[in-house]
Amino acid sequence: MSFLDDLALRARDRLPERIYTAISRGVGGSVAFEGNLQAWRDLKLAPHVLSGVRVADPATSVLGTRVSTPVLLAPAGLPRGASQEAECDAARGAAEAGTLMVLSHHSTRTLEDVAAAAPGCPRWFQLYVTTDRAHCESLLRRAGRAGYSAIVLTVDSGGGIALEGQRPDPDWDLTPMRGGGDFDPSISADVVAWAGKHSGLPVVVKGVMRADDARRCAGAGAAAIIVSNHGGRALDSAAPTAQALPYIAEAVGGELEVYVDGGIRSGQDVIKAIALGAKAVFIGQPWVWAVCAGGADEVAAVVRTLTTELVAGLAMCGLDSLDAIDQRILWSGQR
Repeated sequence: MSFLDDLALRARDRLPERIYTAISRGVGGSVAFEGNLQAWRDLKLAPHVLSGVRVADPATSVLGTRVSTPVLLAPAGLPRGASQEAECDAARGAAEAGTLMVLSHHSTRTLEDVAAAAPGCPRWFQLYVTTDRAHCESLLRRAGRAGYSAIVLTVDSGGGIALEGQRPDPDWDLTPMRGGGDFDPSISADVVAWAGKHSGLPVVVKGVMRADDARRCAGAGAAAIIVSNHGGRALDSAAPTAQALPYIAEAVGGELEVYVDGGIRSGQDVIKAIALGAKAVFIGQPWVWAVCAGGADEVAAVVRTLTTELVAGLAMCGLDSLDAIDQRILWSGQR
């Protein structure tokens, strides 16, 4: 049993069944959810021996912020029944592991609570654009004042989707930052400049799965994009993020930073993602399982485990740095 499998079982033991189910599957038949996982598994690495490589340095930077690893914490909205301290513990664990977290718009704790819980944690704030624009603008200003260093605009339609067959959890929507608006289906690329104006921060667009959309984000002033299909929780027939990533990286990788999420479960998956053009990866379910299973220490352990696997995989591939990774380490049969 892997470390992540153990965390999932421990989280399941501690959570009501409806909450564990909501956290641990996708919409519909979980086709996109399973597709994300399988796409990373299908990619194979080409080991390279007698290379003289010792230990690679996994440190990198994202939008100018130095982090000890390219494994970052994705935004995750949690019902209060999962953990009263989930977001604060995630920030503490991220700080301990030397990485960055993105606080969800649907956090059960405020921007300021999380900033105070782990002042040393690099952090970005995720925003869904709702019809209550005044509330959104207030959150953007608060993020800037509370020391968040970027805004992550989630622009796909997956936010807040209730999974089929699951009754609404009465605690799910009782979040201190939600506001009174509904998701705004009419948003356009103009929201990139709007978010930057009201926050004074660089804007990262999350939910991009096509090269043409990535180019429009770049043209609208985005600082980075996250290739994401909402973890398989939006469109059940969406392509896996591992398949979309190389096209998007080719289209805009020279203009802005590209990240990816969805199905990352090992340090070797991280290597594959970087080989396909990602600067860093975001993990969601693994840190959620960790925070439910054991709090901040387990969150730090997840990041460190994936980073240790990453470093070991680099050595086996004959690489001494993240910058040395390219598509040549992906097995193509031409060796």
